[in-house]
Amino acid sequence: MGRTHGDDAADGSTAGEGGEPVAEVFDRLTDAVFALDREGRFTYVNDPAERVLGESEAELLGTVAWEAFSGNRREQFEQHCAEALRTQESTSFEEFDPTVETWYDVGVHPSETGVSVHFRDITERREAQQALHERERQLSTLMSNVPGMVYRCRDEEGWPMEFVGEGCADLTGYDPDVIEDGVVEWADEVVVEADRGGHREEILNRVERRESFSVTYRIRRADGEVRWVRERGRGVFEDGDLVGLEGVITDVTERVEKQQALEDRERRLRETYDIIADNDRDFEDQLTALLEIGRDVTDADYAALGRIHEDAYVFDSVIAPANDVEPGDVVPLSTRVCERTADAGSSLRLDDIEAEAPELTDRGGYEARDVNCYLGAPVVVEGEVYGVLCFYGPEAGEDRFTEWQATFVDIMSRWIGTELETRRHTEQLAALNELNGVVRGVSDAVIDQSTREEIEEITCDRLAASESYAAAWLGEPDTERRTVDPRASAGAAETPDGLDIVPDPAATERPEPVAETLQDGAVRTVRNVQPDGDESRQAVADEAGFWSAATVPVVHEDTTYGVLTIYTRREDAFERQERVVLEHLGELVGHAIAAVERKRALMTDEVVELEFAAPNLFAGADGGSIPDGTVSFDRSIPTGDGQFLVYASVEGEAAADLDGVVEAAPLGESITDVESTGDGTYRIRLSEPPLISTIASLGGSVESAVIEDGDFRMCVHVPSGADVRQVIDTVQETVPQAEPLARRQIRRSEGAAGSGFTADLDIDLTDRQRAAVEAAYFAGFFEWPRDSSGEEVAESLDITSPTFHQHVRAAENKVFTALFDG
Repeated sequence: MGRTHGDDAADGSTAGEGGEPVAEVFDRLTDAVFALDREGRFTYVNDPAERVLGESEAELLGTVAWEAFSGNRREQFEQHCAEALRTQESTSFEEFDPTVETWYDVGVHPSETGVSVHFRDITERREAQQALHERERQLSTLMSNVPGMVYRCRDEEGWPMEFVGEGCADLTGYDPDVIEDGVVEWADEVVVEADRGGHREEILNRVERRESFSVTYRIRRADGEVRWVRERGRGVFEDGDLVGLEGVITDVTERVEKQQALEDRERRLRETYDIIADNDRDFEDQLTALLEIGRDVTDADYAALGRIHEDAYVFDSVIAPANDVEPGDVVPLSTRVCERTADAGSSLRLDDIEAEAPELTDRGGYEARDVNCYLGAPVVVEGEVYGVLCFYGPEAGEDRFTEWQATFVDIMSRWIGTELETRRHTEQLAALNELNGVVRGVSDAVIDQSTREEIEEITCDRLAASESYAAAWLGEPDTERRTVDPRASAGAAETPDGLDIVPDPAATERPEPVAETLQDGAVRTVRNVQPDGDESRQAVADEAGFWSAATVPVVHEDTTYGVLTIYTRREDAFERQERVVLEHLGELVGHAIAAVERKRALMTDEVVELEFAAPNLFAGADGGSIPDGTVSFDRSIPTGDGQFLVYASVEGEAAADLDGVVEAAPLGESITDVESTGDGTYRIRLSEPPLISTIASLGGSVESAVIEDGDFRMCVHVPSGADVRQVIDTVQETVPQAEPLARRQIRRSEGAAGSGFTADLDIDLTDRQRAAVEAAYFAGFFEWPRDSSGEEVAESLDITSPTFHQHVRAAENKVFTALFDG
């Protein structure tokens, strides 16, 4: 390329080192160079500069250089050239050419006649630098966002920190400079003293094996708070030598505390399981141990398990700091926070009673014992709230109890409920088995007894001697004084005397269970006798510590001989199956008493004869007048299942309307059938015990019972020594119009009038055999020809024909044996 140059240095004609012209030197450069005079006109442009400027030297010479640039590039270039000419000192700047996407390091060198401008391509260096401001930016951003504190420390005593990240302040409460400058030493001041040696040794062991490390230890923040941290990192080596450590330290306090809490929960659950599974402990010891654990878990001062009895809260097991509450204490339920737990049937958590439930601040010793927080759960046994397990104390506050604590208490209450239920079932089963044994023993024993007193005494003795029961007494109602007086007792030093059968009508308290049992003939039970407060039961229960009682009717057919009262130390005694067996026991004793009463009536020569009369028995009865005639009731036969057959002889017009006569007669309330058996004899079926059978069960016998022209007459024989008053009351209860006409003492042979309703042979016939023979006799089965067939008699007894014949044959065998071998 041809050149046109000026004469000074600015035009490139001046000789360079060794006499070589400057222009020739510039031409050999690979960097772009051009020269400008003082007015900024081009005086020299080398080949690389032509490429940079995009024009040839010929086109540029003489033109103003600023016009080759635009915008900020023109302003920046013009300013630097002017500055170099003014100060006569070189200056430089970096410029980016967007047309070729190239970065240049531009140097401006002044002379007296102008400036020389040198362009050097620095794109690669600039890109490398940018990739490095980017890497540093990313690292800074990463370090700023890493949870915890990034660090680098030297491998020297105490591991002094060379660098700590911005997370240092949040983690430790110290500014990074304080740690980096050594004002506060990390290893000797920040790390908790107890953790210093162990974690350093573990780090060194890992680093020596060129492995990364992870250790957990505690630090003490600038404010004194102790926090758990986890340090993760690796060693930094130079030429094989350890020079330091790099890593990150993060706060793991929450994670460690959760893990510790989980381990503590597992430990508590294991302890609880060990207590529950320890068969060598009795239930009371298990309860005490569980309350101790529960108190530790809840951090409460008081721990208690109490059962609910009506309106009272009875402490079964309790732990109190000052022993101000003890097992066995009884308090009104209305004074305890537990009342709300029991009513709701679900757990109750009160972190601050005064704030959450101010209406309860007068309960549970709130002021006396400074009870400000409460955690309780119901103990449910067989679907009902038995009691409440609770923990309480003075320390209140937000989140005083945790969800875990509430769950733990709930777990404990459920186990206690299940265990109580299991124990109850076990006790009930044992009691039931033993009671069945007692029933069998009583049954075997009373067979050999000849008096009522012996039967009653052996019944009470057998019950009191059993492990399931502690005492028993049997009382008989006195119809004149309207009281129940004990006849036999065992197991208790005292028995109630003269209990009222009918309490004061104006009284609001519940009547005595004994009186209720006499009134409706049902078994009554009373649980938790001791806190009940009833004086009659309390007198018997106090001395021996009895908890529960049952009253059982002693009955046979429609006659009540008395009430058997049984006491036990079992708190939850007398469930349904046990009550059924007790009811059977009462019937067994009643049957035995009835048997000896009948036997005594047969063996006594003297009897009391009672005559009753009820003139115009049917006055006011519906259905019109009763026909004239006579109806004599001859025999009452029990057929089982509450069914009875009554045989009657009828004369006169009464036979034409016997249904109406029987319906209005004082036999029973449920007459189901009237059937003729021939020759003026009729069979009447009843589903309630007739008056004839009721008197027989009292030891008496009905010698005659006749309705004649509407008037009722009856003659009754009662053995000497029997309760005549009870027989009279029974007759008048059944026939209110009946008036006793006479009462006389006679010898049995003198009283052979009538048909002998209950004349019994001294033969050991079963009830079924006796019923079959009597029904057959009165139905004319033994006549010839027979008035009734075996099938007809069997049908009247509601049994099969083979069964009827079996009973008759067995009875005949016993009769003839007694006749010929007696």
